[in-house]
Amino acid sequence: MTFETVGFWVVAAVLLASSLAVVLTPNLFHAVLYLAAALVATGVIFLLLDQPFLFAVQLLLYAGGVVTHPADESSSDQRRDRRGGGLRRHHGIPAQGAARDPAARTGR
Repeated sequence: MTFETVGFWVVAAVLLASSLAVVLTPNLFHAVLYLAAALVATGVIFLLLDQPFLFAVQLLLYAGGVVTHPADESSSDQRRDRRGGGLRRHHGIPAQGAARDPAARTGR
């Protein structure tokens, strides 16, 4: 076996595992990390096929550009939830205790 063959199968296994992890993980931030690994592995396959331009495009556009947006959204959602401004507050839905407490409804 040559280096290229062994390298291809190793990168293919990483690509398959990270692609499955993107779909199967419930955490958005972890899914973005697995997506970045899958996109980098795809770029490495281009590099093994002697296509350095496609490797560069894959890293710069997809792994660099596409992954930063969901990662930024995930971190801002986590900050908003820590401050208490989660979905309930954002959409005007009262908190659980406010519906049962008459003083909370009237503002007293």
